[in-house]
Amino acid sequence: MRTLLPTLLCLCLLAVIGFGCNKDTAGANSDKDTFLAPAAAPDVPERTPVNPEDMAKVGMKEQEAVDDGSEDIVKLTPEDEAAAKRMGPGRVAPPPATKSGGTPVTANTKPNTMPVPEKPKKPVLDYDRALVTISKTACYGGEGCRQFSLELTNDRRLVLDAKKNMDRSGKYTRLLSATEYNRLLSAMEATQPSQLGAVYPKDTKTIPADAQATVLRYADVYGEARKVEVYSDAPKRLAEFLADLEKWVDTDGWAKAEE
Repeated sequence: MRTLLPTLLCLCLLAVIGFGCNKDTAGANSDKDTFLAPAAAPDVPERTPVNPEDMAKVGMKEQEAVDDGSEDIVKLTPEDEAAAKRMGPGRVAPPPATKSGGTPVTANTKPNTMPVPEKPKKPVLDYDRALVTISKTACYGGEGCRQFSLELTNDRRLVLDAKKNMDRSGKYTRLLSATEYNRLLSAMEATQPSQLGAVYPKDTKTIPADAQATVLRYADVYGEARKVEVYSDAPKRLAEFLADLEKWVDTDGWAKAEE
């Protein structure tokens, strides 16, 4: 009895559920039932093309045809097609030419707005330029004073211009070795050219009227011409440099310069 009662309750519950399902299915096809089947999609009327004349009648602007550029493309010639095939895999063939002409502008193409640079000119050879020059002036009222000028050029040459009371006359040149040339330049740098005075001795009142001067000419670091007149009492480094340079006048090995 205890097992019969639960069994009857289960059978009643299944009967109620089955009756409800059958009612829903049957009512879906009936107009009186509250449970309706899904509605069908509405019919959409067919779209008729717009007549341009009708648009003009109502005051609307007629649509213009859009130019997609297809008419401007010129068909490739057989030669161009053959050249495109020879490009090989992995290469980009040039775009087809158009009627407008000119080079097509792509994303990687930049307009050539920069001026074309001129070909660089050949550098000017800065040879045969005097770095240092010394000259001997006349000695007033005295005799036997040698007068000459001697210059050191930047191509390792000494140029002598013999004037009065000299064993030579005219211009002569000689080529120095690299060691001799560098020694003279080092001696000139040792004089501290930027700190040299214009006249030695500094007290010009003590200079005799007929004294001979050794005039030193050179260019400073700014390219400005400098001149130093030495009569006596020159700084030690300057006196040594003038004596070393003047010794070359009495050496052999000079060659007559072409006039």
